[in-house]
Amino acid sequence: MSGCFRSSSGGSATWVERTLHFDGAGRFSRSGFVAGHSTDANGRFTGTSASSQTSGDGGTYVVQGKLVQMSWNDGSTSAYELVYEHGAVGALKSGKIWYLRCN
Repeated sequence: MSGCFRSSSGGSATWVERTLHFDGAGRFSRSGFVAGHSTDANGRFTGTSASSQTSGDGGTYVVQGKLVQMSWNDGSTSAYELVYEHGAVGALKSGKIWYLRCN
């Protein structure tokens, strides 16, 4: 497995985007972007008020059947179900969290 997978969430005030990058050789990294938006009294977007970007977190991964097991550099672990589309991994899923393949 290799490539990047992105998860986005947020509402009218804050937008969060997380991306996992898999190198195809057992290592992964993570980057993230958070933007705070300003809105008017009716909730309409009026501009971006703040943003921050992080990168570098990561660790190692192993694909086991339909799961990718991830061991983070901080000692924690996580697992995602591999969702296949047309014979290739198109998304990662864990509960309500989905990471879709980057375009």
